Amino acid sequence: MTRKTTSFDWTTIFGCALTVACFAAAAMLYDKLPGMLPVHWGLHGNANRFMAKPWGVYIYPIIVGAMLILKVVLPAISPRAFAIEPFKRTFNILMTALLLFSAYLMGVVYAHALGADIPVGRAVIAGLGALFVVIGNFLGKVTKNFFIGIRTPWTLANDDVWFKTHRLGGWLMVLCGFVTIAVAILGRFYPAMIAALGIAIVVPVVYSLVLGLRLDRADKHDELKDG
Repeated sequence: MTRKTTSFDWTTIFGCALTVACFAAAAMLYDKLPGMLPVHWGLHGNANRFMAKPWGVYIYPIIVGAMLILKVVLPAISPRAFAIEPFKRTFNILMTALLLFSAYLMGVVYAHALGADIPVGRAVIAGLGALFVVIGNFLGKVTKNFFIGIRTPWTLANDDVWFKTHRLGGWLMVLCGFVTIAVAILGRFYPAMIAALGIAIVVPVVYSLVLGLRLDRADKHDELKDG
């Protein structure tokens, strides 16, 4: 029986402190920030969508807070057979990485809006690449659940398919992360970044299908032999 632990560990305390700090920074810098702030970037890192105050300022700390809420709520609402508890440490690391990325995004946007010479698009892409590397490094440790991971009919139906698919997906996500960071540094080859992300998403799904069909054929063969 898996030992139940509280959701309020050190990572949750850190998340609370980070959320409070983000809201405090937004409040202190509110009057100095421009009336419109970027909230979306295109393929080449150019801002193509803006939001006016007050939402343009507070959307970033709100995202940080939303990540914190998900971190606390998801383990509590997971079905017993698909609990997050078996990989709770990995879950906490992944959610903390999402919190830090959200806060990093806020810092980059605010700094640029206040006059810092920062290539925002490339900085955001570099941060996203780092996030991919972290996710890929821990993806293989994620056990079967309804919220995180490569959740296909075949991975959810078989533990072995889940494990093998996530091990492959982890390697591909790390590779995608390094490609993304390289693209951000070079400021070019953006299609390579999209291709790497597509491979990291599509290949594990197809791989899980192949493994699932292979297991189904093996099971049917065993049934015929036994019959």
